Amino acid sequence: MTAVQEYRRHNRVASSEVPVGLYEDGRRISEVSMNDLSVGGMGVTISDRLEEGQVLNYSVILPGGEVKGRGVVRWVQPYSLGYRSGIEFEEVGFWDKRRIGRYIGAGFNLQIPASIKAFFDNLLFIGTSTVVALVIIDAIGLTVTDVTELVIFYIWP
Repeated sequence: MTAVQEYRRHNRVASSEVPVGLYEDGRRISEVSMNDLSVGGMGVTISDRLEEGQVLNYSVILPGGEVKGRGVVRWVQPYSLGYRSGIEFEEVGFWDKRRIGRYIGAGFNLQIPASIKAFFDNLLFIGTSTVVALVIIDAIGLTVTDVTELVIFYIWP
């Protein structure tokens, strides 16, 4: 038996339970199931024949959310009553790569110190609170000048 040389750049995991959708020109390609997943692409079993070099849109539903983008068919092989294909991700954003990496356990987690996480959590809280306050103020019909005068009158010593 001859050994097969594999040229993989990314770790992969078998992922037959992950929902996947492939689309061409807005049309969903039927009967697609995922075989494996990596940060760089996925292996699928499909009833329709794909062509090498064909560009498809994909949608993968992971526990952390949906990952969408474009991929290129890199190989196609007859398999059972359909075909097996390898699809290389062409467009994958940072957060989608991180989501896939976390799913497959590829160590794509950022090591952010707790103090920086706390800073950004506080910043998010302050920003959200400010936006909510501005929406309420706008709904009531107050202006920034009115709010400033109220703050000076009631809060400022």
